[in-house]
Amino acid sequence: MSKRKFDISREILDCASECLNHLACLVGTGPLCKVKKYEEGHVLFVKSHGHQNCPFSIPVRKDCVCTCPVRVEIFRKYKV
Repeated sequence: MSKRKFDISREILDCASECLNHLACLVGTGPLCKVKKYEEGHVLFVKSHGHQNCPFSIPVRKDCVCTCPVRVEIFRKYKV
């Protein structure tokens, strides 16, 4: 898997220090949750991703609300 090229500020990375996947979304070793809807205010509605015990994931029916500052910034800047 190739390395992803996302320029994310140190400040935002520091806000995600609780990531149990060690920011795998940035280095290409982990999945990038699929976004269904973005709400201004730093919340993403994503398809259920199977990451158990993610401190940034709030289950809502079959999907999740993602509050991960890194994932939100990736979507905000790169629309992926």
